[in-house]
Amino acid sequence: MSPFFRTLLIVIAIPAIVAVSFVAGVFTHQTVSDNPQFRLLTRSAEDPAIQKVDEVIDLLDQQFVEDVSEDVLIEGALKGIIEALDDPFSRYLGREAFQDIQAATAGSYKGIGVTLGPKNGKFVVVTVFDDTPAQESGLKAGDEFTKVEDEPIEGMDIETLVSLIRGEPGTKVTLTMTRPGEDDYTVDVERRDIEIPLVRSDNSDGGVGYVQLFQFSEGAAEQVREHIDQVIENGAKGILLDLRGNPGGLLDQAIDVTSIFIDEGEVVSTKGKLEPSISYKVNGGAIDQSIPLVILQNSASASASEIVAGAIQDHDRGTIVGTNSYGKASVQQVLPFGDESGGIVVTTAKYFTPSGKDIVNEGIKPDIEVTLDSAVTNDVSLDPDTGEEITSPHIPEDPDDDNQLHEAERILREIIESDKRG
Repeated sequence: MSPFFRTLLIVIAIPAIVAVSFVAGVFTHQTVSDNPQFRLLTRSAEDPAIQKVDEVIDLLDQQFVEDVSEDVLIEGALKGIIEALDDPFSRYLGREAFQDIQAATAGSYKGIGVTLGPKNGKFVVVTVFDDTPAQESGLKAGDEFTKVEDEPIEGMDIETLVSLIRGEPGTKVTLTMTRPGEDDYTVDVERRDIEIPLVRSDNSDGGVGYVQLFQFSEGAAEQVREHIDQVIENGAKGILLDLRGNPGGLLDQAIDVTSIFIDEGEVVSTKGKLEPSISYKVNGGAIDQSIPLVILQNSASASASEIVAGAIQDHDRGTIVGTNSYGKASVQQVLPFGDESGGIVVTTAKYFTPSGKDIVNEGIKPDIEVTLDSAVTNDVSLDPDTGEEITSPHIPEDPDDDNQLHEAERILREIIESDKRG
């Protein structure tokens, strides 16, 4: 796949918003004029459509009760063009939003090390990354943002909040926070370069090798492979791949991760306008096919996560445990403007599992359904494409409270024991 035309699976069911960028996977870009597949249309000043836009701007300049800059009006017109598509996954990116995507592309950003999301009309900390300024400053999941630099949060949108929290490494941001049941507190947090965690792993009883993948960012597949090699070296006889809450990311990473487990065949196919049908195959280097595999998913497993789970299920390579995945089966590409003033995210294709299944709004159905205990609370996140609040089961921080994980481990241990008996 050309590095200049990397395909992104923009996700809907993101678990949170990183305090610098929307964590909707990561992105690479291509200027439209650099891609010979696109036919650029040059509109002259005499074009009726262009004349109409100019006329509206002139009328507003002359008649609107307040002064409005032409840049603001043009920005609004560009957003309107994309909104006219009536596609919740296509969107216009201004300069800042485009820069946020560039930061996410590298799997790192300049900030304090938290994810945040809306809850009951407020913005709260959803996750605090390990070994970050936020953790060192004592921020905890559930803390509510009250002020940033003495500016009240009330009435603020999430993009503004994110822009106030992020900043150059070495500078500080003053946060006033509310913790349930306690008094407000104020803390100065130093910004740093934050590496977004991708993978963690562990070995547990009965030969279970646990590997959790947080998102399909650049280098995710390589890290998954390293962690799998490590847990196998430490005695694992089977792999439990945890994709719960994984919002997706890059298509090539989904293919590479699938290729770790499947030694031949199709991973996914796409159908779009420019290329009616493309089939993506595994690229070799799979682990021993006799090693049992269980995938754990939930309603916040989306996009690239669903590609992996769908391929594993269709090839009968492993067992899917948990609840239905999100059900997003469209492909988006990030197309920057030539002057780097922004760009657009546009839906270019739909994708299908190897058996030809369309999972839109249905998701990947688990082979064995296991729900989290009803006592578990929900995470609330903001859909970056539609602006709607999304709830998904909160994965307990203490593994002892995670009945879904315990059941997936039990299932994998049974498979391992069954294979031993032959």
